Amino acid sequence: MDLDRALEQFPADSSLLSNRARVKEQANDVDGAISDLSLLISQRPNEYALLLQRALLYLRVNRHDDALIDVTRAEELSAENGIVYNVKGMVQLSANAITDAINSFDKAIALNP
Repeated sequence: MDLDRALEQFPADSSLLSNRARVKEQANDVDGAISDLSLLISQRPNEYALLLQRALLYLRVNRHDDALIDVTRAEELSAENGIVYNVKGMVQLSANAITDAINSFDKAIALNP
């Protein structure tokens, strides 16, 4: 993969890492995409969107606890963002926490009517 070679030369290039994570996700290499996102999050720990992206990948492999950790951190970073609560609701619903999921979806709707 050309992105691999580029990252060998420019390992700190976050845009290359982000692109490789997307390519891996599209190729159903969820573990590889999670690994790349984890590196990216270590470089940019305050970007809630990266945490949400990784949380959704965790959901694909039924890692609910890890997904909830990422969503909780994203909520700390962007508490007034309805997308955060939408993803949180998806995580909770997938973990069969129905009441919590409904509350999160309600908050998402309230923030983004």
